[in-house]
Amino acid sequence: MITLSQHKDLSHASRELNVAQRLMSLICGSHQLETAHKDQLDFHYSGIRLPSKKMAIGCISYGTDVSIQIQQLGAYSISLPIHGQQTLRMNGETHLSHSDNGIIVSSQDEQELIIHRNCKKFQVVIPEESVKSVLSNLLSKPVKERVIFEPDMPFSEDNFLRVWWNNIQQCLSLREDYSRFDGLNLLSQDYESFLIKALLLTQYNNYSNELRSLQEYQL
Repeated sequence: MITLSQHKDLSHASRELNVAQRLMSLICGSHQLETAHKDQLDFHYSGIRLPSKKMAIGCISYGTDVSIQIQQLGAYSISLPIHGQQTLRMNGETHLSHSDNGIIVSSQDEQELIIHRNCKKFQVVIPEESVKSVLSNLLSKPVKERVIFEPDMPFSEDNFLRVWWNNIQQCLSLREDYSRFDGLNLLSQDYESFLIKALLLTQYNNYSNELRSLQEYQL
């Protein structure tokens, strides 16, 4: 398993396929990057690694059509196109993602993520163990099974997802200031936990019924 990079400032650019794959494997986990247009690849990534839960928040584009083969990622790769589209293929299903519908790649069986050439997107990477840790605190008990999220993240008037992504966008807009802030280690603990809790409570997953029962009990 690839060890994720722990550098706070994550800024990369390359026109080499193997370099782009190596850099992104250090950010989001092991995967296979493929394209039929290597000469057109124009990879750009700018982001930040938060120090408490090791979340990576960034913006990424490849400049050409690429296919990412994924298996046992070890993290959740959550993304929302700013413009353009991407497609996730898994378990015989196809999930289309655009500016009003994000996508979550969970760490599970083989999946293929196709990113179209004009797609520029926000990406959030959360290590699997960080999600388990926050969920365990919410449920006040150890969590054994990995969390599997519903892959589609559609916006609607009555859900919290747009607010969640607004938080991500604001964090990115201030990333240079955060990177220089000496108190980031203390600040990020609450912020990362908030983002993970909000995701668990908003996006349907295999623990949603248990979390809903907990919410009803506390009411």
